Amino acid sequence: PEPEPEPEPELDADGNPIVPVPDPELEELFPNTALASAVFDLSMLTLPPPEIPPTLPDLAGVRVRLAVAGAPFAGKSTAVAAIAEAQRLQIINPDILVKEAMAEAAAWDAEEEARVAASRKTDDDDTAGDDTAGD
Repeated sequence: PEPEPEPEPELDADGNPIVPVPDPELEELFPNTALASAVFDLSMLTLPPPEIPPTLPDLAGVRVRLAVAGAPFAGKSTAVAAIAEAQRLQIINPDILVKEAMAEAAAWDAEEEARVAASRKTDDDDTAGDDTAGD
C-alpha cells in the first residue's frame, strides 16, 4: 500500500507552522519521540479496521423515489430488493411496466379491430338490405 501523505502542518496567525513542544515528563520516559511516533503509526497500520455494520436510514414518513442505474450484472436488482425489503418500499420495474403496457395496447388493438370489423359487417348488412329493397 502507498504511504499516506504527510498532513499539512497547523499554521499560526502569521502563517508559520506550529511546532509542538514535547512534554518534559514524556521526554524522560520516551527520549526518542520520533521513533515512538513511528512505532505507534506502524502499530496502528497493523490493526484491523473497526467493523462498522452498514445501516440504512429510517425512511418512515419520507416519500422516497429512487432510480437505480448501472452496468449489467452490477447488482442493481439485488440492491433495490434489499433496500425495498428493509424500508418496506414498492419496487416499480420499468421492464415490467413496458411489458404490461404493450400487452394492454395489444389487447386494446384486438378489441378495436373486432369492433371495427363488427361495425363494417353491420354496415354491409344494412347496405345489402337496401339494395334488395330497391329492386
